[in-house]
Amino acid sequence: MTLKTTIRDGTGTGNLAKVSSAGELVITGVGNNITAFRTITPVNTPINFFSPIPDQEFFITSILTSGPDNTNVNIFEASSPTSNTTERLIYTISFTTSTFIPIVFPFGGFLRINEGSFINARTDKVVTTMTIIGYYRSVI
Repeated sequence: MTLKTTIRDGTGTGNLAKVSSAGELVITGVGNNITAFRTITPVNTPINFFSPIPDQEFFITSILTSGPDNTNVNIFEASSPTSNTTERLIYTISFTTSTFIPIVFPFGGFLRINEGSFINARTDKVVTTMTIIGYYRSVI
């Protein structure tokens, strides 16, 4: 027997828990994902993906990236869209061969970004491409 059920958070924000068609539990951000595609170049220069929105926090749900061998890419929180200073390291991707790497956080998983932080990335070698997928959620 199947039972169609929706779980609400009870705070009036409208956040829901659902089961996706793949059988994954999605705990928030249902249907609200946004994407940002960037080419990360030149070397060691920050590229901004997302900027903070007042009273919102951001959650990364997936990262898709490709790059040449022996390249490292850092995704980090910063205090401005042009800052190369890492306030908090979010994720490091190391390419051992020239390849495409999908990073998906299953079962409603995500990386939470601190409120008020910019999401920037930089590479240590040559051109790398990246798409970051996620959503904003109200903190009020």
